[in-house]
Order: sequence, then structure tokens, then C-alpha cells
Amino acid sequence: MMKLHAFFSLFALGLFSGVLCLGFLAPGAFAASPDAPSGAPGMAVKAPAVAAGKVFAVDALPGRRYSARIVSPAVVNITSRISGEIIEAPFAEGGRVKKGDVLFRLDPVRYEAAVKSAEGARREAEAELEYAKRSLARVKKLWEQNAESRDAYDAAVRTAKTAEAALLAAEADETLARDDLKHAVIAAPSDGRAGVAAFPVGCWVTSSSGALTTVVATDPVRVRFAVSMKDAASLFGSVEKLREEGTARITLADGTKLAEAARIAFTDNSAGADTDTLDVYAEISNSDEALVPGSTVAVELERNARGGALGVLPYAVMHDEKGAWVWVVTKENRAEKRRVEVECTTESAAIVSSGLSAGETVITDGTHKPREGEPVRIVEGE
Repeated sequence: MMKLHAFFSLFALGLFSGVLCLGFLAPGAFAASPDAPSGAPGMAVKAPAVAAGKVFAVDALPGRRYSARIVSPAVVNITSRISGEIIEAPFAEGGRVKKGDVLFRLDPVRYEAAVKSAEGARREAEAELEYAKRSLARVKKLWEQNAESRDAYDAAVRTAKTAEAALLAAEADETLARDDLKHAVIAAPSDGRAGVAAFPVGCWVTSSSGALTTVVATDPVRVRFAVSMKDAASLFGSVEKLREEGTARITLADGTKLAEAARIAFTDNSAGADTDTLDVYAEISNSDEALVPGSTVAVELERNARGGALGVLPYAVMHDEKGAWVWVVTKENRAEKRRVEVECTTESAAIVSSGLSAGETVITDGTHKPREGEPVRIVEGE
């Protein structure tokens, strides 16, 4: 009986000690730690750390870098259309020439003589025609008075028409003779830079001698580069958009970047069957001749952004079965899921046509951490 009494005494003492210990505990001792999962009533939530960046306005969309070649819009091989001895070549090899400047003079003596001969034949034919017309008029009058035969009248008509044809032939011969004389002087067909003279003064040249020199147009010049059809589709959507909205930024061999952008002039009419690339031609002014036809440069193909175009860092955009979306950070530092329309994506920007406003903040790293409407903690800005 005494053992049973001792047991109950010890139990009561332990129960009193437990209650006493609980009384000394802090009131929030049973609250969850900050790292506890969200959703439990009365438990604190630690905001996930993310990196964020601003939505920025876009003027030009950076594209791809290509190797390009400078080409002249007009390379003219200067040839001789007649035979003759070169008596003068009054141009500087490698120098600039203007349209109409004399490049070569051929000996004109034989061609001046041919012009005079053709002119004489033409005047003779004119006289013959005048005589034939007067004779026809006389015969016709006699024939109408029955004083001349029909055969005589027909012969007079034939003589007049023959004289008329001879005059046409003489005029044609004179035209050709004058044309030959004109080509005894060979002039520059356009502004540009002359090449090396293939034949010095004193040489006899003919129409089959080949190019005497070349004249290369240097202002403006064209920049030719090959764009893959994949790039054309991803950067512009279509070749037509490439022609309308594309520009090329040129970097010279020494690393100098030209301030002026080259506009896309045209593209070739078909893609290469083996390479699936399309030749693109951009045009740019070249008054200082910094761009030399035949040389190699680098180009950055850009797309001119339409008014109001906005960009975000490309890894801020996520996709699901409904399309593209981003995490927008509100003024209260809460995550808001926002649907967006992405027009195109480059290595440095995703161009958004709707869903965002300039200056808004979007999460760029740690996009797997936020939950809709919950706070986030920005630890790095880009």
C-alpha cells in the first residue's frame, strides 16, 4: 500500500514540473521557422531570391554577324569598237575619272576620210533623187496628155524610187562612218576609278583586243553577304521583311566600325541549292573610299524595330502549352505571371510586341522559384 502511494506522489511531481517548464517557454515557441513550406496556417514564408532586369525600348534588333565582300555596282570593261593606233591615253592609272573624261584616243585619220566619203555619196544620192523626181513629174504630165507611153511613166516611177532607196543607203553609210569616228575617242561611261591601261600609246587595237582598262564605280558601293534561310526566318520572319527592315553595320578589317549603316538594297532571286543561303546586297555611300571593291569586311545584320518595340533578356521568357510568359515584379515586390507576344528572339534580346510596358521589372534568373502573387527578393539586377 505504501509503494502505491509513493508511485502517485512521483507522478504528480513530474506532471507539475512539466507544466512549470511550459510556463517558461516563449509565446511563439510553436511558430514555424522562416524556411517552413508556404500554405501552412500561421507559418512565415521566406521570399525567394531572384535576379531581375528592366523592360527596355528597342530601336534596332541585333542579329547575326557575317563575313561580307565589298562589290562595285558597276564595273565597266573599256574596249575599242574600231581598229586603230592609240595616240593618247590622258588618264591616270588608278585615278578617279568623271563620266565623259577621255581615256584613249585612236588615230582618227581614216575615219575622218570615211565620213567625208560617205557624206559625198549621200549628196550624190540626193542629187540623183531630185533629178528622178523632176523627170517623173514631166513624164507623168505627158502621160496624162497621152503624149507619153505607160511604159515610160512606169520607168520614171521606178527610177525615182530607186534614187530614194539609194539616198537611204547613203545616209546609213554616213551614219556608220560618223559613229566609227566618234569611237576614235574612248571616254569614261560613268564616275569611278580607272584601272591599269592594258595597252600603252602606240599599240594597234581592234574590237577583239579585249579590255583596254576598267572603270569601277566606288560611290556608293554594295556589301554582299550570304544569310542562311534559317537566320532570315528567325530574325525577320520572311525574306520580304529582311528587305524592308534590315540594315547592316560594317566593321572594317582593322576593327573600325562605320557610323553609317548600310541599307538592304535587294536580295538574290534564289537561295543556293548546296548552302541554303541567300545573297543579300546592302548599299552605302563611300565618298571617302574607305570601302574598296573586292575587299572583305564584317557586317552585323540588324532589324529596324518598329515604333514601340520592347525588349527583355531572352532567358526571362518562358513557354508552356499556352505560349510565352514572364514573371513581372510588382511595386510590392510580388511575382505576377504575365502572358506576352514574342516577335523574335536574338542572342541578346527577346522582342516583345505586347504584354509589357517600358520600365517594368521582370525576373531574369531564378524563374523557377516564384509563385503567383507571392513576394520575391531581388538580389541582382541586370
